[in-house]
Amino acid sequence: MGTIVILLIAASCYLHGKNYQEKKWNIFMLTIAVSTFINVGTAFSAYIIFTYSMELQIIYVCIDLLHGKMKRLKLNRKVFYSFLVFIGSIVVGFSMLIIGTHKYLDIIPFSTSIDEVFMGTSTGSKPIFGYPNISAFIILILFCIFVFSSREFFADAKWIYKTRRYFISIFRAYFVCVIIEFIFNNFISSDLIRNIVMMIFGQSERGYAYSQQRNGFYSVNSLFSEPSYIIVTIFYYMLILRKQQKSNQDIIWNLIGIVALLVSGASTGFLVIPFAVLATMWSGRKPAIRNKINTKKWIFLLIIGIATTLIIYNQRDLLLSIFDSVVQKIQAYINPDITNDYISGSIRQFGNSIIYAAFKDMPLFGYGLGTTRGYGIIPGALGTLGIIGCGTYCIFIYRACSLKIDFTGWIILAIFVMYATSALSVWYLYEPAILLLCFSVTCKGNKEAVNIGGNGL
Repeated sequence: MGTIVILLIAASCYLHGKNYQEKKWNIFMLTIAVSTFINVGTAFSAYIIFTYSMELQIIYVCIDLLHGKMKRLKLNRKVFYSFLVFIGSIVVGFSMLIIGTHKYLDIIPFSTSIDEVFMGTSTGSKPIFGYPNISAFIILILFCIFVFSSREFFADAKWIYKTRRYFISIFRAYFVCVIIEFIFNNFISSDLIRNIVMMIFGQSERGYAYSQQRNGFYSVNSLFSEPSYIIVTIFYYMLILRKQQKSNQDIIWNLIGIVALLVSGASTGFLVIPFAVLATMWSGRKPAIRNKINTKKWIFLLIIGIATTLIIYNQRDLLLSIFDSVVQKIQAYINPDITNDYISGSIRQFGNSIIYAAFKDMPLFGYGLGTTRGYGIIPGALGTLGIIGCGTYCIFIYRACSLKIDFTGWIILAIFVMYATSALSVWYLYEPAILLLCFSVTCKGNKEAVNIGGNGL
């Protein structure tokens, strides 16, 4: 049923466009949105498991082919060569894995749950080339073709500005949905929304079929397999950080976003809050909060501040417990020798210690794409692609997306790396959602925003 829903939405987006380029951009936006917000189920299986975002990527590329645009797509030689070198590094890693001359360490296979190995219900094994590697490689190639076909939206400042503006609105709608689901789960029915979501999109292989009780209240799953995927909210605050001027409306919505993170029930949501505060204050020159706010807005902010203070005071023991959990998880990433009292942090430390060991063992080409994973993009990429694979991937993305990074962009990139080390899963490396990072770090679109009548995006 989920496939039918996605196809109907895609058809509506396509027909809504006034010309081919706008139709294509509509599908482009839908693909990134689905990649960002939906991982609760899968679309279909045909040798490999296809997600809804993969389904849309295929549709997107097919539309381009049917219109003959792909044939006329002029690839920059540097882009094409960087792609070939990147793919070549992966092939070298696969070749070394197939030949098997190196004595590989035991790893946790990509298809095996790190949690199960930690609990002792499953075991690690020596890496072997097989289905997970081929599946990951196909998904990666599809993503690269999607990026190739979308280069026009990174080259034109008009599309960059428009994409940022629309995704800021999409995330704000998501914040409202999170708060509504929290109210439903805790005051009406804890199963109602989850049952509807799974009826439409299905249940993911390692997801939750119900809303969990976390820290004293029912968690919010939305369209994710588990609440922790609310970590994607960092993409919203990256887009906000890119804005050179923050309006009163931006500040209010940023606060609503923080409320959504607090009620999600996910400790990873708490990790985003410091960045959310920074994104609200940053303007590239001076804190945005210094801008004049009229009396009504001051009253509104004062009410929110008082309400938040009362909630924090009333739930201070619970919040301190959650904060302690977050701190211990962060410590687990920084120092693997620290004993962690919280099982979630211990599992992450356990998984990352194994993937980092694999990286140290094969630092150049890694253990092979799709062989294993860790808790985070950075450890997962280093362990499977190695330094050469990660370096050529970054060069490919940089050139394919025509990135132009300024001071603010480097700050965004540095913050992203911190979150990518600890919280964002490795499969985001070849998910369209990662392109939101590209739209955030590039400084293109800033002057275009002024021309269109925006406020400095």
